[in-house]
Amino acid sequence: MSGNKFLILEGKIGLLSAAGIVSLDIDTLKWISCNVVNYENSFDHGADLFVSNNDIFYIINHNIRHMGWENKIELGIITMHPENYESKLFKFCKQVEDVIKITVDGRRVRHFNFGWYQSGTNWEVTSRIYPSGKFSRAVYNDKEVSAANLIKVNTFKELLIMISRSKPLSLSLKPTSVNSNYESSVRILLNNDLLYSDISQNSYKLTPLAKKMINGSHWMTILLTKTLINNGVPLEKIIWSLSEDSEEVDCVVDFRGKTWIFELKDKPFEAGHAHPFIYRAIKYKADKIIIFTTDKVGPNARKIFKDISNNYRAAIDIDSPIFIEGTSSLDDKISDLIKNETISLVNKKKKELNVLTSTNLTPLFNKLFDDYKHSGKKI
Repeated sequence: MSGNKFLILEGKIGLLSAAGIVSLDIDTLKWISCNVVNYENSFDHGADLFVSNNDIFYIINHNIRHMGWENKIELGIITMHPENYESKLFKFCKQVEDVIKITVDGRRVRHFNFGWYQSGTNWEVTSRIYPSGKFSRAVYNDKEVSAANLIKVNTFKELLIMISRSKPLSLSLKPTSVNSNYESSVRILLNNDLLYSDISQNSYKLTPLAKKMINGSHWMTILLTKTLINNGVPLEKIIWSLSEDSEEVDCVVDFRGKTWIFELKDKPFEAGHAHPFIYRAIKYKADKIIIFTTDKVGPNARKIFKDISNNYRAAIDIDSPIFIEGTSSLDDKISDLIKNETISLVNKKKKELNVLTSTNLTPLFNKLFDDYKHSGKKI
């Protein structure tokens, strides 16, 4: 299509050509058309691929009778450049439509509705948990992101928390050896709408923005959400504060049909936090659990997760938790998580295509995506 060739079919034809076979009799055509799926011969073409500018486009026929699949065709793209994948995929769908219309009797497709829909993106995360509990949509603005990036610095955070606990700072307080950074810190917070001067009380007070960020350590939620967005997770796939029966999950993410739940702690994550978090993970059928703490995950908490992983793996189908300790490691940890999960999904699709094309496509995938694979770090 538009200069692209079916890799599997063209590969078979190339093999015949290399062997000097140019006459396509009925037996040769049968060999070209035959696929071996689950050790059974099939003349329903299972799948094929195209490569364009290092992107893999594939077609999967889900109407293979003995596979018991749905009556549908799946079109997809595997690319290292996700920023414009939708426009590439829609163009590919249009090319397939045009080929079908050209190939099939026009009267049969004149009013045909192809009805394409995007698998994995047409269902929001709420569909997996609704009506389990109450939650809020992930909504934030640039000002909140700037505030969160300031508050993650301990000097600013501690100053705001101190004021929030009814310990006002006097406007006339002079710097000393104890609070030598006071003046510059206050100036920065004033300039970023986190403090204001209350002349009548001769003190600094928190702005509504600061109160919102400090309450429940909401700044951590903003920081995490922005990091997820920066790594390609759509905003509509993120929800906050899922709660039911006094149990609350700080953040839930749907990553291509898998549920991830996050626990956020602006303090050490200890053993007393571990069991309730595991219960919530089971309750909401989490595929992955991530702990984001500004401090450390305690050794006793780590032991609980290890014991459960070793002794209850068959009963609790959850991956070992990912620990994000400190705001400075958030970007790298989330980036690695997304990369590793993406590689896992690509490998899963590759295995499916291997079966349906009766071909080992590993060399092709390694050649096209090896740079991405090695840029990730094992979590």
